[in-house]
Amino acid sequence: MKFIGLLSGGKDSLFAVGKAMSMGHKLICTANLFSQEEADSFMFQTAATTMVPAISACLNVPTVVRELKGKSVCKTLAYAITEKDEVEDLYELILEAKYQFPEVEAVVSGAVLSDYQRIRVEHVCSRLGLTSISPLWRYSQKDLLVEMKDQGYKAVIVKISAMGLQEKHLGQEVTELIEYFEGLNKKFGFNVAGEGGEYETLILESPIMQKKIVLDNVEKVVTGNSAYSPYGHLKINQYSLVDKAQGVTEAFVSRTLKPIKAHKRHGELFTGEISASSIGLECSTFEHEAFCVLKALKDFMESQDMNLSHIYYVNAYIKSMKDFAVFNGVYSKFFNFPNPPSRVCCEVAQQECKVKISVKATSGKKKCTHVQSISNWAPASIGPYSQSVQLNYSLHLAGSIPLKPLTMTLAENSLEQTLNNCASVAKISEFDITRPDVCFVYYTTEKTPVSDEFNPYYVQVSTLPRNSPIEIEMHLQKHLPQVESYKEKIQEDWVTYESDKRHCNELVHLNWFFAIQKIDDYKRFVEKVGEELEKWFEGVTHKSGVTKEQLLGKDEIVVKFQDYINEVRVFGPDPYQFNCGWVKEAPASFLHSESVGFYVQLQDFLQITTYQFINSGN
Repeated sequence: MKFIGLLSGGKDSLFAVGKAMSMGHKLICTANLFSQEEADSFMFQTAATTMVPAISACLNVPTVVRELKGKSVCKTLAYAITEKDEVEDLYELILEAKYQFPEVEAVVSGAVLSDYQRIRVEHVCSRLGLTSISPLWRYSQKDLLVEMKDQGYKAVIVKISAMGLQEKHLGQEVTELIEYFEGLNKKFGFNVAGEGGEYETLILESPIMQKKIVLDNVEKVVTGNSAYSPYGHLKINQYSLVDKAQGVTEAFVSRTLKPIKAHKRHGELFTGEISASSIGLECSTFEHEAFCVLKALKDFMESQDMNLSHIYYVNAYIKSMKDFAVFNGVYSKFFNFPNPPSRVCCEVAQQECKVKISVKATSGKKKCTHVQSISNWAPASIGPYSQSVQLNYSLHLAGSIPLKPLTMTLAENSLEQTLNNCASVAKISEFDITRPDVCFVYYTTEKTPVSDEFNPYYVQVSTLPRNSPIEIEMHLQKHLPQVESYKEKIQEDWVTYESDKRHCNELVHLNWFFAIQKIDDYKRFVEKVGEELEKWFEGVTHKSGVTKEQLLGKDEIVVKFQDYINEVRVFGPDPYQFNCGWVKEAPASFLHSESVGFYVQLQDFLQITTYQFINSGN
């Protein structure tokens, strides 16, 4: 069988991999749950777990890693799916490995005596349709260590937590202590192979490793050094890899993910584009890439003390609409809860990545319209998204295409049907689609003129769902202060564009779109827009603080326009040419398109929501 080697970094897990390989099974990749600091776990080793990527490099196989965040919540012997349990971290780890390497059939683990551990690994494998292989199950602990020594497995102790173990044992080779451990077994019932958590190890060398690990600089950290409660671990500060055949020493550079760009304020969060390349990942298939992007989003939301249910809008761009069903399949595994966010999805064939997304989220209350039934009202959701999400006095409509509600087929009058669909969805929440706050009109080959009352922003893409000629994304607001609209055409020797600026003077509320016909100097354009934004921002009457101290009046409110950016969207054959100056720090998305455009939105949610509440008469 082709298998995933579930490695802890310790002796048993790698010895189990070696046993499985000797049985004829093939190692495809390793997988590891790492811990940033020493922690208590009923299930996993937590000492030196960050060394697994180096061990995998010595094995010359890829590795999949995930941070251990859960705790042992379900403590009964039998396991049931439990939120925030550490076993769910294991499930997501193996799920990712399966997406990356769909050929895998089994998981090999180093369980020896613990039914608790074995049952949980088997539970995860069963959920994922994989076979659990435990080559060391019920092995004699002494025989295990003797066999490891005879075969050339070398592991050192990196954690102690039992009577009889002392600081001096940290860093010692475990197979050299067999007789000592047997003595402790007779005195205290000590588990010779550490199956009771007496110690943890780090593998440095084995016959299946092409390279060995050399610890160059370590530090012994002891927090309890009495005879009755010894506790300590080995902190590894520096190490290197040595090629066993050539004797060449090399430093190991671990992979670090790039951060996701986002703005968070007043309980609202906006991300820039999230793609495999933007966060530093390499993916094998579309399915794997979609999984990695969505998993990165999930992890990021949790790092912000939020979760996927806080997201109310997703913009998704995929390289080929042929992968639309696959994308929905992966997407639904993450957004598998009632009332998922609204979403727009387009094909952008020119982009290098297979999928990219950006999201909007809130910690406030949401009201979703999520109708999956076929009716005469509006098209049923054909994917895992809501038709609309309402936040206070704003309504965010999913991308709408000209589907006839009863037949779910494309209508001949594309624009009329699309607007009717939008109107039906908006009406149920008591909103009007005329004069929307934002209206993006996606088209493929021929631009369909939309009435100026909808303030349309046109964006050309390669393909839309169901091969529709048009898709409209609308965001509506009501009870806003007076919004001024200003349009102008600028023609200079280096740039020509049409500007559509809609903004308030009392509060920070601005939507500004530039339809660009010609541009020779992208940096100059970004600088010019930044200067105009600064000028407008200085003239706005009311601005909320963006920090807790500013809101409480402890600090003076000192803000700049960048603090209020919700999003920047850039369109063009090479949109990343706009990624300079203040745009580099903004939550920005870059869409490859034959049309060239630049859009920026600024909002002060605190002031706007307060004004809307007062103006609504409630």
